[in-house]
Amino acid sequence: MRVIEALNMKYEIHILIFVSETGWGSPVSIEYMNLALALIIYSVRYPALFWSTNKCLGLIFSFQLLINGLHTLLSFAGMSILYKVHVLGVWKALPLLKHNSRVYNFGNPTPFLLNSQVTFAMYILSTLLVLASSIVLYFYGHT
Repeated sequence: MRVIEALNMKYEIHILIFVSETGWGSPVSIEYMNLALALIIYSVRYPALFWSTNKCLGLIFSFQLLINGLHTLLSFAGMSILYKVHVLGVWKALPLLKHNSRVYNFGNPTPFLLNSQVTFAMYILSTLLVLASSIVLYFYGHT
């Protein structure tokens, strides 16, 4: 497996591409790896407050934060794909869906039920809900 670093000159975004022997590559940005590392550190350090009082609660809290981190990473990846499809254009990015479009958005056939602003708002709300779900265990341990 070899690593190729690509630089987009317009936006100066570094992207690491891991290329296997089959030739398929999946871009992983440095910002995405930074988010993953920060979520792992957050899931270990935040419940460490309860480690001296209740080890079982600390482990459950840490496990919940790990699952929340995985959800955040997957939803971020999905939202970035949806954003790129909305920016590029649905029919250029997804040409196989042309014959299956039955949903009309402002008179134009589209495979999406929601427009880009509502999709982004739902992503923000779901991320805040997942982040706020750890407050329940924190307050339980605090009391």
